[in-house]
Amino acid sequence: MDASPPIQTPLQVDEHGAPLVDRRTILVAEELPIDLNPVRALVTQQLQTPLCHVALLCSNRGTPNMALRTAFTDFAPYDGQLIKLVVGYGDYQLTPATEEEEAAWLAKVALNSVRVKPTLQVNTTTQHLVKLKEVPIVEDMLSTDPKLASATAISTSIGSKALNLARFLHWDIRGTNNTGNKASFVVPFYFFREYLSMVAPAEVALLASPDTSEEDAISLCETIRENIVSDSIPKDWSLLDDVSGEIGAWRKTISFSPSKDVPFYADGVIFRSSTNCEDLPGFPSAGLYVSEPVREMTKATFEKAILRVWASVYLDKAYLERREFGIPEKDVSMAVLVMPLLSSCVKANGVAVTTNPFRVDLGGHYLNVQAGTVAVTDACKGNVPEQIMFIRDGFKELTIEYLSSSNLVPKGDHIITPSIAEKFNRILSGIHAGFKAFHAPPSTTNAADVEFFILRDDQIVIVQARPVRVQHRPR
Repeated sequence: MDASPPIQTPLQVDEHGAPLVDRRTILVAEELPIDLNPVRALVTQQLQTPLCHVALLCSNRGTPNMALRTAFTDFAPYDGQLIKLVVGYGDYQLTPATEEEEAAWLAKVALNSVRVKPTLQVNTTTQHLVKLKEVPIVEDMLSTDPKLASATAISTSIGSKALNLARFLHWDIRGTNNTGNKASFVVPFYFFREYLSMVAPAEVALLASPDTSEEDAISLCETIRENIVSDSIPKDWSLLDDVSGEIGAWRKTISFSPSKDVPFYADGVIFRSSTNCEDLPGFPSAGLYVSEPVREMTKATFEKAILRVWASVYLDKAYLERREFGIPEKDVSMAVLVMPLLSSCVKANGVAVTTNPFRVDLGGHYLNVQAGTVAVTDACKGNVPEQIMFIRDGFKELTIEYLSSSNLVPKGDHIITPSIAEKFNRILSGIHAGFKAFHAPPSTTNAADVEFFILRDDQIVIVQARPVRVQHRPR
């Protein structure tokens, strides 16, 4: 149940495309917003796919979210009023509400909240670049292992995104091209926190104070971002030399121009966020931070990319999301995952969840795939991805159900063809099994959320995997 006034007009958006509305708002929109800060509920006239970016955000927050072709007509009589919206899987209820009903509902939500506040791990003893393929997987080690302490120090210094990808590499699932993942490396938390202590120590301390209002916090975030990107990484640090050296070493296995001798072709480098407050069980936080692609290979461009990724910790939307979940700011840390940038060699990109959201009694994997590099998770008018279910009932032959076709391929064609479906199904099953420990009760997760590329030669590259909670539709 949600009680709030509906959307106000005219609608303004922030620099990320998130509507600027009060968090009590039930947002009624013609199209899917590109991004979404915390609101009471979202209603769109544009139909959605379950794995689009905004749908994942709503699912993570427990925010009611529905698509309704007649939304503007149905909600118009209640514009500016306090209303109660109850969203079901196939219907909804919309009635006027009172302030007393809202207060009672808020008290009930607070009492019955199932949100799990993540425990942030941060270790700053690792003061060198960490190669992804050399990250030790702590959960596979015995408690008596003499190397456990050093392994834990590394795993708690590189952020969840990098650690999950290191886990995937460790599983060595057959059928995936891991050339790029094996070359990837991480700039650990140490450098981020040292840099902050030089450019914005007072502002960071104020932001962490429980007495700081949300309005003041947003202003502090802006100041911290500006301080980060306007300064420079200290000259006496070897960081940029080390980053440049690691990328230079890629040329043995990765080419930056088409080459017969080195078949894995990258268009550059991408610097990705890897915080300790994303990609966690109960807090996947898709799209909160930024990735910075770099095509000009210089220390100056590397530095600019690192600073922008660091600054994205303090984006308004990232801070608001953490505040919504009660995450302590003093522990927030950012590592930077450095990977080959794949673009021109990509035939398709997509997202999959390793469960069947439509039939809890029937296993499977659900995929959204789009041609080229048009982001499948973005809200884009008229951009319809291919939606597919992989279903295997017991030991029977794999069943492929095409739920919708991509609007970017010829009518009747499919991006995921039967020739690669069997291999892809095994990969997704392997990732789900690898994250099995995260799905055991009382865990809040029951699946893995997987981002992938399909290269032009039909090779599959996994670029991200994280545990998530998928709501199954009742039969």
